[in-house]
Amino acid sequence: MTEADVADTDHRRGSDQSLVDIVVGEQISQRAALMAILLPSANNVSVMITRLVDDSLPAFVARMNATARSLGMEHTSYTDPSGFDDGTVSTAADQLILARTAGSDPTLAAMVSTMEYDIPVQGRVTNTDLLLGEDGFVGIKTGSHESAGGCFMFHARRTLDGRTVDIWGVVMGQQGRNLLTAGLYAARQLVVAVAPMA
Repeated sequence: MTEADVADTDHRRGSDQSLVDIVVGEQISQRAALMAILLPSANNVSVMITRLVDDSLPAFVARMNATARSLGMEHTSYTDPSGFDDGTVSTAADQLILARTAGSDPTLAAMVSTMEYDIPVQGRVTNTDLLLGEDGFVGIKTGSHESAGGCFMFHARRTLDGRTVDIWGVVMGQQGRNLLTAGLYAARQLVVAVAPMA
């Protein structure tokens, strides 16, 4: 972590973004960085990790958009690595493609099903997916912002007609006093409607 990283984190703190605490000289593993992004949605780490992949933020965002196109996500345009920027747009259908693609990777699937993880300096972080481990929910990622509402791409496993089924879904734009809770509630309602508990 550099002085520029700390300054960027402090700048983001002023706009009420989800972050983890960092200090100059801190070193964390790639796994810890990904856990910071996947569990509490650390926007500051999302930006830092771009250095591992590309030389610049614009190059990384261009790679994100190229990957989205290659997956068939035709209505998605990324303008930043975290999704916080209002210029980033997508649809539930496109995000469902991403959820199924990412969820098919065993390592990533294990990461998003983790309840808590210890990160240097910040300490223990908790998964914002509060449905994890309940009603068959096994992941994937929450998100919330004034302009996007409560969002949740989810994966649940339920028993239907005596067999286990995987249910993938995405809810976006949910409104309520707590946007995160609104997104989780909408996802739970969808899963129960598709595969009621016996």
